[in-house]
Amino acid sequence: MSKQYYTFFLIIPPGLENLGKMELLQKTSALSDCNLTLIDQQIGGITIETTLEVGFLLNKILKIPTRILLRLEHFKCRDFPRLYKKISKFKWSQYLNQPACEIHASTQTSRLLNTKRIEQTVLEGIEQFFKANTPTKKMLDKKFNQPPQIFLRVVDDLVTLSIDTTGDRLNIRNYRTHIGFAPIRENIAAALVYALNLPPHTHLIDPMCGSGTLLFESATFFTPNSTREFAFELFNLDMTLPTLLSTANDLKDTVLTYTGLDINEHAIETAKHNLKNLKSPRPFQFLRQDLFMEGCLKKADLISVITNPPYGKRITIKENLTSYYQKILDAIFKNYRPIVFGIIIPKSVNYKNLKLRNYLINEVISFQNGGIKVNFLILHKNQTSISNT
Repeated sequence: MSKQYYTFFLIIPPGLENLGKMELLQKTSALSDCNLTLIDQQIGGITIETTLEVGFLLNKILKIPTRILLRLEHFKCRDFPRLYKKISKFKWSQYLNQPACEIHASTQTSRLLNTKRIEQTVLEGIEQFFKANTPTKKMLDKKFNQPPQIFLRVVDDLVTLSIDTTGDRLNIRNYRTHIGFAPIRENIAAALVYALNLPPHTHLIDPMCGSGTLLFESATFFTPNSTREFAFELFNLDMTLPTLLSTANDLKDTVLTYTGLDINEHAIETAKHNLKNLKSPRPFQFLRQDLFMEGCLKKADLISVITNPPYGKRITIKENLTSYYQKILDAIFKNYRPIVFGIIIPKSVNYKNLKLRNYLINEVISFQNGGIKVNFLILHKNQTSISNT
């Protein structure tokens, strides 16, 4: 019997789509019997075609997406009576056990203009379906921790109907129960450590580590999300998820040790609490140290550095931002001499004015962190610059 293929949309933070695609292709190459086609890449996400089983499993193995949506229907619609009819006739019992759900609608260049009315019409259509189709006991026994989420997008009178397969956002990891003052989202952190392409046998250091998210995401990038529930697990569909094959090339331990430093004692305690939740076998240490003081931690072996300093927004910086970031670069170059170095700086700072000594910019990744436009600079020692300007 031939397999049936479905369309999925991976929601990815804008600016990180290429990294999301790289992760997708690398990790699905380690799946048994996986057929996957890239359909489209756009700002904010990637459209793929694959089997239900592979599409659902992506929730467990990918670290960069925010959500994964399953496309349910595409149809032309120019009025609300037709929308209600299409929704009420759709076989919702495959995905829901009750009409209570959250509807998210967006529209452009369509006769269906009122998003609130669209959402209400969809909800009424789902209610009508369940009036005519009583849920099975098997479905009623399934408990939703939060209402299922339905997404409806209307462009040029073409309706795309989708359902969330994820549940809680994928960037919410179970280990981070303690949060620092200006945290970075976990999936963004995962994308940035992935972009570093760390060399083998390196020691990874974050000299301004906050709650430790960048280090934790590096250590768990190839560890499946197996300690949480996903929305697709409550669907009324029979399936067996593919087997994840442990391949030496994909799952090898690149980093020897992880070290987080911060001047703030509370940040170090927060990172230590999160490390207990992580229960990682990897060697971690968190120490209170000032990057700008003499006697900063040094290692003789190969070192890579990644860090996310304050941007001068939530945490006040009393000096010129360019001077501040130059001080950070100088201290890192002096203390660690990293072979690979990644740093986030606000776009308001022109990185071309920074002195990089014998380091060259290998790549610049632009995105938003906490609503602030930033650049992630990847610096390599003694390599030809392929600066992304």
